[in-house]
Formats: sequence, structure tokens, C-alpha cells
Amino acid sequence: MPPSGFNWPFATYPLSVRQTGPYAFTTNFVPESYATAALAGPTYFVNGSTGSDAANGTSLGTAVKSIWKATQLGNAAAVPFNVSVAAITGGYPRENGFTNTSTPVPNTQPAAYVATGGTVECWIGSTLTWPGTPDGTFTNCYVAARSNVSQIIDVSATDANGDYLRMVQVADAATCNSTPNSWAQVTTNIYVHRTNNDAVTNANTRALLKATPNFVQDGTSKDVYLKGFAFQGGTAAAVACTAAATMNFIAVNCRAQYAGDSATNVNGWKLDYMTGLAALVNCIGSQNEADGFNTHWTPGGTPALFTLTINCKGYNNGRDTVQSCNGLTSHDNAIGIDVNGEYYGNYGANVIPINGNQMWCLGTYAHDSLGDVSHGGATTPTDFQTQATAVMWLQNCRSAVSATSLLASNTSTIKTRNFLPGGGQTPGAGGGTITTF
Repeated sequence: MPPSGFNWPFATYPLSVRQTGPYAFTTNFVPESYATAALAGPTYFVNGSTGSDAANGTSLGTAVKSIWKATQLGNAAAVPFNVSVAAITGGYPRENGFTNTSTPVPNTQPAAYVATGGTVECWIGSTLTWPGTPDGTFTNCYVAARSNVSQIIDVSATDANGDYLRMVQVADAATCNSTPNSWAQVTTNIYVHRTNNDAVTNANTRALLKATPNFVQDGTSKDVYLKGFAFQGGTAAAVACTAAATMNFIAVNCRAQYAGDSATNVNGWKLDYMTGLAALVNCIGSQNEADGFNTHWTPGGTPALFTLTINCKGYNNGRDTVQSCNGLTSHDNAIGIDVNGEYYGNYGANVIPINGNQMWCLGTYAHDSLGDVSHGGATTPTDFQTQATAVMWLQNCRSAVSATSLLASNTSTIKTRNFLPGGGQTPGAGGGTITTF
């Protein structure tokens, strides 16, 4: 049973949750049930290697090259549609992704986008012309013409989480030359020094750009279903549903990563303004300038945006000196449910509802917060925090390693049931209320 006072509209968005272990739950949520019309509609095929945007997209043999082109074809047909996108080596750069270079192309009909053959990577850059030899002066570096770069990722290597490695931006070519795994923007050129001094190619290195959108919806958007996509970079967010549209947004097995830059404080997943359900299943928000998963209800008043995150992970968010970077956060009066989420390694509280938000967490695990003191903030490592008048219910949730397990600030409230803190952790005294339910 949901906790008393939790205002999720179960009649509109039904959900049943069943406990399967001491700190684990399962639900009856079927993501595809929100995309029935689109999945039953005409199919358009995309293949970035063999397709052509002059084709009709109605068969594998006549696939288009760009995802946005398939959206245009579906919109023109004026009925719900689905798009089958082939995973290809090198992924889909900005000219072939959901956005046409720098112009978003939202779906004006209910649409389902499904990756086939593996994960489809959509990244906000273009292939560059790399020389076959290093620079004549800075001989550990390779140089390509490209301005307005936000960050560079090494797509030939991954970390313990399976994420591509980010290269470190340095001030100039000389510093880049002496610093493995670095890059520098020098006027309209970029200098790149890979870790082993190996040659830089489009196959091992991607330059993500500033002021470039990735996945963006607007006020004309209708229901969206995404499955199997990795969004890399983005000026508003890697995935931005931030327009006043009445729609449901469903994502399954998707990643939102590497969004923003030192001058653009943005999140991986950004959900705001839309009226409807935003449900993310087995999704990841990591390596972003600010938050992993971020929800607002900016219009104020009675909330009309409801978020459901199931088996999601938000980690390693917060770059440069950005403060209060969270794995999962929700603001204003938005209402959310998190089931079996894991949030860790963020430069701020790992999980934090703010303002008048309500959040019900079941089986959520938060650990190893970094806090934001090293970024000039005041938040010490904290796993679960509330602020302002927010209320968070933690049901069979866990916390570990971070100094503070629970922190209720201002007049906010944290209510727990079967909560398991880690050894040595303590709740913080933030002025709010920590109790049980």
C-alpha cells in the first residue's frame, strides 16, 4: 500500500509493487502499454551506415540515414508510428540523430523508437579530419579543426561502470603535450593527447560540442517510447522533455550522459512542464555536468507531471565546480516513485526531493556520496536528503559509506520503514523531521 498522504494518481497511472527480498521490489509496470498505438503503426527504418535520407524508409532496403528523417516521415503520415534504428559502429552524430545538426525534430504523432542490433549511440558532434601523424611542434598531440568543443571522450576505453572515459581539458597545447589523456581548445583547433600517445581517430575519440541539443521535445510533442539508446552530450540536457506538452514519456534501457560543459550547468535527464507520466526503466544518468535525473514542475500549483524510475542508476554526476549535483532529484510539486534505484558517487546528496515535492522510494540504495564541499558548497557526503517542505518516504531502502545517511533540512520530512544505514553513518540535524511510517 502507498504511504498515507502520498498523492500519486493511481487511478490514472496504475501501479502495483510487490516486495521480493529484504531490499528489493518488483512492479507490474509494462512500458509498452503506453506505446500500443505507436508500436502497432507503420514502421520506418534507419541505418546510419547504409541508409539514405532520400529513401522512403519503409523497409530495411530503403532505410533512411537519420533518425530525425524517420520522424519527419512519420509526422507527415499523420498517424502513430514506430522507428527501427540499427546500431552501427561510430553511432549517430548530430546530423543523423534525433536532432538535425542543431535543429530538434520532435514527433507530432505518438512515436516509438527501438534500437536493433545493440545500443544506438547518439552523440552531439561530427566526424573530424584527423591527420595520420602527430603535430610537428607538440609531438604527443594530434590536431583537428573544430571550435566550441565542450568535452572529449575516449570511446576505446571504459571505466568500472562501463562508461567511456572523459579526457581532461587543459589550458593550452603545451600542457596537453605533457599530459596524457588530455585535450586543449586552441582558437579553432583541438589538440588531443591520448593516454598511450596513440593516433587519434574518429573510431577512438569523440568531440562533443557546445550549444548543441541532443534529444529535445517541444510543445507539439506527443507520446514517446524509447528503447536502447545512449545519449551523449547535450546543451539543455542529454534528454530534455521540458516543454508544455500533454504526453507520456517512456524510456527503457537508455543512458543520458556527458551533458553540459564548464559554462553550461545541465543534467542528463531533464523533465519539466510536460503533463503526463515520465517513466524510466533500467536507465542511467551519469557523467553529467549537474544531475543524473532531474525533475521540475515549474508551472507551480497542482502537479501534472508524475515520474516513475525503476531499476535506474544515477552516478558520477557533477563536474568542474558545480554544486549540489545529485543522482536523483525532484523539485517543486512534482510527484515521483523510485523502485530499486541505485545512486552513488555524486557531488551532492545522492537522492534529494526539494520544495513541495513528494517522493516514495522502495528498495532504493544510495551510497558513496562525494558531497560538494570540494566544489565550494556546504553539503558533506549525504545519501538521502530533503529540503524546503518536501516529503520523502523510504521503504526498505539502504545507505552506505557516506557520512550522513539521512538529512531533513528546513521544514521537510523523511519517513522511513525498515531503513538500513551503513556502519558509522548517522542522520543529520537539518531542522526538519526524520520519523517512521
